[in-house]
Amino acid sequence: MKIRNLFYMVIPALVIILLVGCGRKPKILVWETNVGTIEIELYPWVAPKNVANIVQLTKDGFYDGKRFHRVISGEVIQTGGFDRGSSSMDVLDYKIPDEINPKDLKLSDELIVQYEEAGYVFNYKVRSMPLRYGVMAMANQGPDTNQSQVFIVTNPNGLQYLNGRYTPLGQVIQGVEAMEIIDEAATDKFDEPLEEYYIEKAYIR
Repeated sequence: MKIRNLFYMVIPALVIILLVGCGRKPKILVWETNVGTIEIELYPWVAPKNVANIVQLTKDGFYDGKRFHRVISGEVIQTGGFDRGSSSMDVLDYKIPDEINPKDLKLSDELIVQYEEAGYVFNYKVRSMPLRYGVMAMANQGPDTNQSQVFIVTNPNGLQYLNGRYTPLGQVIQGVEAMEIIDEAATDKFDEPLEEYYIEKAYIR
């Protein structure tokens, strides 16, 4: 693991220890990929509907064989839409609304109004977390279009400019080495890796 990134793993872990002590227990999502295992803590109090959706899809085996189809090195790695060897995107027959609290993200009132005018409906009852390094969030095609695709932030400085537009789900706690291998993949002009990186098995532990 790169030393500079150890800090980003340790601090969130300490926060979770405190939350568990207060009765909030995260769910552990495990991805066994072809380059190593990645463990993500999912926080139901951050995005209850979206976390429940990811947990159910995982239990149904949906993510088994899904490849990382979009990689922007030093920014994000994304999966949940395409099977190994397939160019056909999985599209579910439902959409999950965004669960974002702009106040937790310290968005300005002006930016909140701007996003609301663009169609975002904020939820002030959830406890949002910023899109920092190692955070997993829902990918989308606009407001309230969450389905199965997710991304993990690989920018050490986070992606603050995306806060308020993507629903955060949790934090990588183990397997940052595998995450970084995928992040360093050579890609084509569409940000698709030239070599397949994929989830062999996904499960909730």
